[in-house]
Amino acid sequence: MEKHRSNLFLIGAGFTKAVFPHAPLNKNLLSVLCQGAWCNTLKKYYREYKTEDIEILLTHLDLDILHIKATKQNALQEVRKTIEKQLAEYFQKFRFKEELLKTNKWLETLAKQLFKSNDAIVTTNYECFLEGLLDYYKVWHPMKGYANIYHPGERANSPKVRENPKGIIFYKIHGSEHFRECTTFNERGPTEKTIIGIVINKSIYPISGENTNLGWVERHCKEYIIAPSFVKIPHFQIADTVNKAILAAQNTQNMIICGSSLRNEDGFIRLILTGFMSKRIQNDKRLMIVDPNADSISGKIEKFWIDGTQNITIHLIHKNIEDGLGDLIKLLEDFE
Repeated sequence: MEKHRSNLFLIGAGFTKAVFPHAPLNKNLLSVLCQGAWCNTLKKYYREYKTEDIEILLTHLDLDILHIKATKQNALQEVRKTIEKQLAEYFQKFRFKEELLKTNKWLETLAKQLFKSNDAIVTTNYECFLEGLLDYYKVWHPMKGYANIYHPGERANSPKVRENPKGIIFYKIHGSEHFRECTTFNERGPTEKTIIGIVINKSIYPISGENTNLGWVERHCKEYIIAPSFVKIPHFQIADTVNKAILAAQNTQNMIICGSSLRNEDGFIRLILTGFMSKRIQNDKRLMIVDPNADSISGKIEKFWIDGTQNITIHLIHKNIEDGLGDLIKLLEDFE
């Protein structure tokens, strides 16, 4: 049974842009990533559909993969894998670096004061900056710090690896640049099954990753992210991560949305919202939105929300996360 969690945070690309102002949104990804032969495939869709939105272009690619002949299907699948690899490699540049704390004083407050024991963090972001930040301040650890994703030390039963100190759990429902999907083996060799684990080193986790370089045998692994598309067919572990995020949402009292516009095409987010809104717990529930466009996001939720009689109150903070952090912390403290 999923334990009760006081707070569930839904964090999107707006958080990344607060730290890295030039980080691209989905609509800007094509121009940033389009290099090499695979670009010719996406440019074909661009000429046909007159859009630079990579999510729409990849949707057309996914639909073609599902419906064309096997010979061409294999070629398009290789294009798809290349795009995922390049996306993962690109988002490595947004890893945590200590010098970022000098220009973003609010990050220390966020790490030390915002997140409490047993909080849940659902994120649609590919980068792992937030994990690096929380690891730096020793309030979180990747060992048992992700829902449903393997830690190499855990599989090796390493006695030297400490566990997640506060029980804060990340639910990375779109994968991550440091996730690896790896082939499993039995006594006869490789199987058709795969598992998803994490790579661990100091560039990702500044404290727990030091002197480790734990990971998977790279020749049997590939990057795992769910590239932006209306067609999302997750690995079993990611699908179960979404299930666990829904259970966490059902059993949380406060849901906080930071930097997520709740894109209509992201069905995973709607399922998690449904979990939060559809199950009552002993105390009233609260939904908090920190965003300059908080009214618009609230309007989307209320339009989606059928039963308006439930005991859920909505609190809006019309600021970016870095400016609204103090208001959010105070609001959560008032409810303790």
